[in-house]
Amino acid sequence: MDTLQVEELAKERPYLKEILELYNTLRTLEEITVPIPDNEFDTHVSVEEHLADEILIPIGRSFKLDESDLADLKSLLTGGNLPFREVPSGSAYIPSLPFGREEQEVLLFLLSRPLLRSEKAKLNLDGVFWEEGRCPTCNGLPVISFLEKEEKRRFHCSYCGTRGPWRRTGCPNCGSENPQEVLILSLEGEDDMKIYACRSCKSYLKGFPMELLAEYPPELLDILSTPLDVVAQEKGYKRLSPNPVGMIKMS
Repeated sequence: MDTLQVEELAKERPYLKEILELYNTLRTLEEITVPIPDNEFDTHVSVEEHLADEILIPIGRSFKLDESDLADLKSLLTGGNLPFREVPSGSAYIPSLPFGREEQEVLLFLLSRPLLRSEKAKLNLDGVFWEEGRCPTCNGLPVISFLEKEEKRRFHCSYCGTRGPWRRTGCPNCGSENPQEVLILSLEGEDDMKIYACRSCKSYLKGFPMELLAEYPPELLDILSTPLDVVAQEKGYKRLSPNPVGMIKMS
């Protein structure tokens, strides 16, 4: 889906105009390929200067970062000091960066996406079962899921884009398999988009029919279903991973 098509969606859904414009700017991060070393234990991946600039241009534009902030982030990338593999677990934090905790989490997520997606392409683990409900590439927890006609569920990783099967039912966060613990939410006129909320751990998944993938990429479906995030979070449920623009809390 190209830029003009996303702009048309923003006209059709004015309540999503701001977040769709942000998505349109940041989705270029999904197209950047960063060379990943063969040594899986090498946690330091230095990003070439021209690639670092490609990554930082949409981020700087979206969040109005000044030259000093951009220089700090560029140094992280080119110096191989971005802890991108720690981002999906939520353990990445760099005290020296001049940002608050929540702002830093958003920025680290966005900076890490090109590296994690490049690692996903290198490892090629699409189709591998998500053991313990976690991404086999980056260990991220899912939010986006697709339901197939043969009663299977497939997760799509918000961090690296890996897609693979899991059980039809159950919570990937706490492991509960009790159907009585699942609350299903949907909005009028949006029957193809649903929330599957776990009463046990208060987390939720989004569910879409596989057929929608022919019309929208998973990341855009996540953005288009933002009103469902708001409804679920107003009821006390939480997202397990950020959306494509780095947001977790919507309400």
